[in-house]
Amino acid sequence: MENEIILQLGHFREFMNAIKVIVDECRIHVGWTGLWVDAVDTQKVALIRARLTSASFTKYKPDDAKICLNIEELGTIIGEKGPMGDLIPTTPLTIRYGDTTKQIKFCAGGWVFTADGIDCTMVQKDPELIAALDAQPAVVIIPPAIFRKIVTSAERLNPRAGTIVLGVAKESQAFYAEALGEKGKFRYEMSTSGEFGVGVVDEARTEFSTDYLIGMANAMQTSRSVDISLGKEWPGKFAFPIAGGEGSVIYYLAPRLEQR
Repeated sequence: MENEIILQLGHFREFMNAIKVIVDECRIHVGWTGLWVDAVDTQKVALIRARLTSASFTKYKPDDAKICLNIEELGTIIGEKGPMGDLIPTTPLTIRYGDTTKQIKFCAGGWVFTADGIDCTMVQKDPELIAALDAQPAVVIIPPAIFRKIVTSAERLNPRAGTIVLGVAKESQAFYAEALGEKGKFRYEMSTSGEFGVGVVDEARTEFSTDYLIGMANAMQTSRSVDISLGKEWPGKFAFPIAGGEGSVIYYLAPRLEQR
């Protein structure tokens, strides 16, 4: 029996682009609530939780399944630089798969591509999520464009091994970012303004590698805001909506200290 689900091409691209920041291959769970992926990179430094709810689909009555794909290869087909790249984001994308999920068809704008599924036993297991990762003492809501400027500025200071410190000062209730590199240093500060702001229970300060943050910042660009949760040398949490609010992405990134 063939299952068929339909959604906007742009929404699936956002989902796919967020995942491939962390992994090349993934296990996509298909269930009555929608599609979801929980994955961790091979170095156990970064973790993603990505969701597309059933409300983001124009047709969605699938059987439960696990679809394992090379997300990097899929991007060369339906991504912005692939054959479907000139299709507008609202173009309907039809995804068809059988009971075995060995082959998955992607159809949009006259194109029909068939991707070979990966043996799911060859894809690393979904990570166990630890509740303590969501218990940071400071939360910052910031425009994705500003966050991207902060991260790219830090990378330019030290392209070979860029790092950045993200923190929140309890007394001033301000979020700050600092970077020091071969080419100089910078500091950025932001306090509450309109829909963007800072919530502080305690001081927070953590150093991160820019390697993953660059990709994460790029994946956020279609969102209005990103929520950053920080602690003291504790994994950072970066959460933002996708698919017009009908989907979500959460990244967890280990501190630079742990990566060493």
